[in-house]
Amino acid sequence: MNANSRKRMLASIVCGVVLTAGLTATAYVVDSRTWACTFVWQACLVQTVIHTPDNSIHEGSPIDVFAFAFGVSLGVPLYSVASYLALRRLDASSAQR
Repeated sequence: MNANSRKRMLASIVCGVVLTAGLTATAYVVDSRTWACTFVWQACLVQTVIHTPDNSIHEGSPIDVFAFAFGVSLGVPLYSVASYLALRRLDASSAQR
């Protein structure tokens, strides 16, 4: 792995952490579950796979909290991969010029 690739990987991990933290903080600020699920969609997706989040019996249960935390933590690798691909494409397009 060359130095440029290492820099790109480090930048993408930082982007993944910053995006996940920022979107999670935004989700906590909004008052609507719909908007919160827009910002932390991966957490709501995990909760939906485990159970229906609209069912109030599961709200605040340990499995619900674990599913949400696991879903939020999935944001880091998801956004890191997406930013790595974007940075690689950006580098490739700037190299062609």
